Amino acid sequence: LKKGDYIQYFPSVKDVEVPIQSGQELTIGMIFYYLDDLDFYEYTTTYTYHRLMTQGVLFGVMVALCILWLAGILMQVVSIQIYKDAERQMMLKKSALSCMSDIYTAIYLIDLQKNTLTPVIQMDYPEMKRYERKGAKERLAHFAQIDAKPNYLDVAARFCDLDTLGGRIEDKNSITCEYVSKKFGWCSLRFFAMDRVEGLQPDRVIFTIQIIDSEKREMATIEERINQAELERQEQGTFLEMVYDTNMHLIGEILDANQEILQKSEDEEVRKYTEHIIRDTEMLSATLVDLVDHARLHSGHAKITAQPFAPRLLIDKVRSDGAQALGRKEVELALDVSRDLPEQVVGDAERLHRILVNLVTESIHHTDQGSIKISMFSKQVGSRIHLVCSVRDTGDGKNDDGSKVLGMRLARGFLDAMGVELHVVSTPGDGCESYFEIELPMK
Repeated sequence: LKKGDYIQYFPSVKDVEVPIQSGQELTIGMIFYYLDDLDFYEYTTTYTYHRLMTQGVLFGVMVALCILWLAGILMQVVSIQIYKDAERQMMLKKSALSCMSDIYTAIYLIDLQKNTLTPVIQMDYPEMKRYERKGAKERLAHFAQIDAKPNYLDVAARFCDLDTLGGRIEDKNSITCEYVSKKFGWCSLRFFAMDRVEGLQPDRVIFTIQIIDSEKREMATIEERINQAELERQEQGTFLEMVYDTNMHLIGEILDANQEILQKSEDEEVRKYTEHIIRDTEMLSATLVDLVDHARLHSGHAKITAQPFAPRLLIDKVRSDGAQALGRKEVELALDVSRDLPEQVVGDAERLHRILVNLVTESIHHTDQGSIKISMFSKQVGSRIHLVCSVRDTGDGKNDDGSKVLGMRLARGFLDAMGVELHVVSTPGDGCESYFEIELPMK
C-alpha cells in the first residue's frame, strides 16, 4: 500500500455478512497481512455506515404525521369550499328574498319547532314591536287581532293560527288568505313551506304580507265596467230583438200584400214590379236575420237547435237562393251531391242553410265568369252521418277567410258554436274553396 491508497469493502451475504440491524451493536476491526513490520502510526482508518430510512419506529411515526398533515390540509380546503358554497347559497337566498320586497310588504321566517319568528323584511307597524320578545304563535295571533277589521277578524285569526298550520298546509307549497286591514285596506297573507319532506309537515315556513288594496279596487272597477257593459249589451240585445220582431212583422205583411197583388193582377208591368219588391223584401229579411244573429253571437246568446231535416232539400234550397243572388251574372251554379245522402238527419237546418248561402254569396262576389259548385258528400259512421259541405268557385282567388264580411263572420261564428271549423283555401287566379265537415245523428 502506498500513501493515498484506500480499501472499500462491502459485506457479502454469501459469507453470512449482513447489514447491521437497528438497535444492534458491533465492534469493527481489520486484519492486515504484511511481510515486513507494519507501523500503524502513519496510517488512518476511516469507516462509514448507512442506515435505511424505512426501518424503525421513527419512520412509521413520520409517515403517520405526514398523512395527518395532508388530511388536515385536505379537510381545510374542503371546509373552505363548503363554507364558500354555503355563503354563496345564503347570498342567493337573501337576494331572492330581497327581490320579493317589491311584492311583499313584510317577510318573516318562522321555525315551527322552536316557535321563533325572524323578520327578513319588517313592516312599519308600531303595535307589533310590543310583542317582539314573544314567540311566533303569540306574535301572529296578536297581529291578526289588532290589524283585521271586525268582519275579517275570524278569517285572519284562523289563518294565522300556527297550531293548525301543519294540517292546513299539508302537501301544498303555499296557502293564502285575503282580508281587510284596518290600516292598509285589502291585504293578502301567505305561508310558504320550506325544506319540505314528503309525508311530513314542514318545520319552517315563510310568512308574507302583501298589500293588494289598489289591485282590489282596480279589479272592482273592471268588474263594474264589465257588468255595465254586459247590462248595456243585454239592453241592446233586447232592443234589437224588439226591432227584429217589429220589422219582421212588417216584412211579413209586405210579402203577403205583394203575393196577393201578384195573384190578382194581370198587368205584366205591375207583376214585374211586385216580383222585384218581393225579392228585395226577402233580401232585406235575410239581412235583418243576419244582423240579429250577429248580435246573438256577440252576446253569447246564439242557440243551436236540433230538428230532423232532409239534406237533399237543404242543398236544393241553397242552390235556389244562390241562383237568385247571382242576378244577371253569367256564372254557372252547379250541384255535386253524393247519391247516398240519408233521407233525414238531426241538426240546425236553418243555420246550415244560412251558412251555405253566405259561402255561395261570398263566392259570387269574387266570380264574374266561370262556375260555382256546391257539393255535399256523406259517409255513415255508426249511427251518425259525416257530411262534407263545400263551395268552390273559379273566381279571382282573392277571397280570404271572409272575416270582414258579415255573412262570412256569421258562417264562421255559427260553425264555431257547433264545434266545426271552416276551412278556406284560395289560390290567386285559380278560384277559392270554402268547406267544413260536420257529424250529425241520423233520424
